[in-house]
Amino acid sequence: CMFYGLGSGRLLFPHHQVVQGPNNSVYLASLALRNLAVPVGVVCISAGQPVFWNSTDASSVNTGTPNSSNTVDGFPLRPAAVTLPLLARCSALRVAHTEIVAMLHFLNFRNVKAYDVNVDPAWSAGPVIVVVRGLVG
Repeated sequence: CMFYGLGSGRLLFPHHQVVQGPNNSVYLASLALRNLAVPVGVVCISAGQPVFWNSTDASSVNTGTPNSSNTVDGFPLRPAAVTLPLLARCSALRVAHTEIVAMLHFLNFRNVKAYDVNVDPAWSAGPVIVVVRGLVG
């Protein structure tokens, strides 16, 4: 949570709903999900929404996405795509705001300069949440 500055963003991150998922991933699970009675003989791996997946584990929940199995230096927990709008509102760090032109360049070429998406040069290596101005309030 400290890597992304969760807890000091515009919205409070629901820390009390965080659970460990398979392969050292992190999930959000409601109290109702956590209190489900599991029948005898059934092993419940996880019940919830993935928030972060472990990039050092080849069997992670995001291995079907392009370049997701490539490991890079830096923080190993990568944000899950479905939770990016929440993380962008809850994070005080690692969120870069850019114009639509830079994002379209990235989507078309899968490469963009950190400067073009306003990444803070003081940040250590690792994932960044890039938000197109005007799309996430």
